[in-house]
Amino acid sequence: MIRVQRVENKEDLKTFVRLPFALYSGDPHWVPPLLKEEYQMFHPGRNPFYAHAEVALFLAFRNQTPCGRIAAVINHRHNEFHQEKAAFFGFYEADYEEEASFALFTAACDFAREKGMKLLRGPMNFSTNETCGMLVDGFERDPVVMMPYNPAYYPRRVESFGMEKAMDLYSYLYDAENPHTKRILRLADAVSARHSYSLRPITKKNVFRILEDFKKVYDRSWERNWGFVPMTPAEMDHLAAQLRDVLEPGLAFLLLDGEVPIGASVSLPDINQVLKTLKGRVTLRGLFRAKKAFREIDTVRTLILGVAPEFRKRGLELMLIAETIRQGMKKGYRFADLGWILENNDLMNRELGNMGAKIYKRYRIYEMGL
Repeated sequence: MIRVQRVENKEDLKTFVRLPFALYSGDPHWVPPLLKEEYQMFHPGRNPFYAHAEVALFLAFRNQTPCGRIAAVINHRHNEFHQEKAAFFGFYEADYEEEASFALFTAACDFAREKGMKLLRGPMNFSTNETCGMLVDGFERDPVVMMPYNPAYYPRRVESFGMEKAMDLYSYLYDAENPHTKRILRLADAVSARHSYSLRPITKKNVFRILEDFKKVYDRSWERNWGFVPMTPAEMDHLAAQLRDVLEPGLAFLLLDGEVPIGASVSLPDINQVLKTLKGRVTLRGLFRAKKAFREIDTVRTLILGVAPEFRKRGLELMLIAETIRQGMKKGYRFADLGWILENNDLMNRELGNMGAKIYKRYRIYEMGL
């Protein structure tokens, strides 16, 4: 018998946050998040997402043992931007027994109906500006920074409940030692020679000063993408604060036409390779292990890469990609996770395929009518 209850107090939230540590015990690919950051994510006073959203957290119990969790979300900013009445589910975790998942999905649907929503979509943790999607292909490798991971049975639970695919997201793996690299660098140099565009580094020192420029190019470059929601200034500040400590010189920059930002690229070292050693907490022993793990990071994740619509099809994406390759190789990184990319982004999918990148993970966003 499954009992579902809403998270109402600190003790409930503690159970909600810590549940994955029990469910993934023994899974070699799961990367434990830092507990401190997880608690802050669900704190309305510390996460600006709550300023334009309603969030309900639910726990499932089998007898007295927690066996699942889910968040039901009404993102008013999304619904205003897309003219929808959509609710979202996220932070879904559940044990293997189907009844726990069904009880959680039912709770999310009931919450959404009570709020007058017409469909449920997810997983979104909390939106496309953060971690989203359910892994459906590529279970044999660890997730990279800010990407989800889940057991292979999760998609079956979602589909059995009646949800259907809304969109797939692709992650590409690029090996800098592949034979296409020299050609990419050569083509990027040719593009740069033909135009007067320039790159401005984004660093730990200037990240907050250039946020306004970054937001302009971010909104212009992604506004036509499926599921896109413009970030508020507070959300942009929050993201910058999160990323600032892991920004590396040469791996993040704006593309400028004169002084006007027209593109951006942000790549991060795959700190999941470090987080895996910390096991959710920052301790002296953990920091000792982390130092060794930092030296062994061989992958970056390109979190953001885009050019404003009117500047596309000029090869400018190659300038961003080539600079990331050059700087990454100097720092000893060999691989890049290029994702996620919408399955209907034909231009970017074609360009990544032409440069020798391979799809190695697929994530899916589901939806159902209410």
